[in-house]
Parts: sequence; C-alpha cells; structure tokens
Amino acid sequence: MNKKIEDNIEFELDPKCLKNEMQVAITNKGELIPCCYLDTPRNNLDLEYKKLLKVSKISDYNSIEEIYLNKEWIEFAENLRNHKGPFGCKLTCPKKRDEKNITRKENIYYKGKKVYGQNF
Repeated sequence: MNKKIEDNIEFELDPKCLKNEMQVAITNKGELIPCCYLDTPRNNLDLEYKKLLKVSKISDYNSIEEIYLNKEWIEFAENLRNHKGPFGCKLTCPKKRDEKNITRKENIYYKGKKVYGQNF
C-alpha cells in the first residue's frame, strides 16, 4: 500500500520507534515523545500529534508506562502501523525500497553558508 506525502512522494512507514530501533525523547517542556525528530514546530501543528502531546507531560504521571497506556499513545502507534503519522515520521521512517534510498538528509548552515551535509 503506497501512501502520499507532500509533493506526491510515495511512501510507506517503517516506524523505528515500534521496532525499538529509536528511543523516546523528552521535550524541553517535559513531554515524552516517540522520538526526537518529532520535536519540531511543523509537527506541533499536526492534530493527531497535538493529542499525543496533551497526554504526555511526564510530571502528570507516576511512571512512563502510564503514559504509554493512554488511548492517544495506543492510537498513535496503530496509526503508524497503518502508515499514518506526522511529517517527522514520514521524513525519518519511510520504508526503504532499495539500498540507494535516502531516508533523511541533514544540512547545517552557519551564517547563511552550508557547512555540513550528509545523507542517512
């Protein structure tokens, strides 16, 4: 099943967070998130991701496991299994079609000039 991302790029998700290949992260607001790549302003606009953040404040719980048991976390995982997720998931965890597939490209700029670029 092929899905579409912006600019008609086809993708299927292969979520690393569901395969224990990616660790969870904690935002500077104390929220538990599936991975650090989701901590961006663009992902914060995603409605489903907003629901997840609302129930992810670590200080509101006695354990991390309690957060995982929330309906929103369970739905988020199910959506990933069905190739639905915020933009960060689509960029970080597309299913590779061949060894030449680039899953992420990172560029670092300093004073307006590119100083580093790498494909992962």
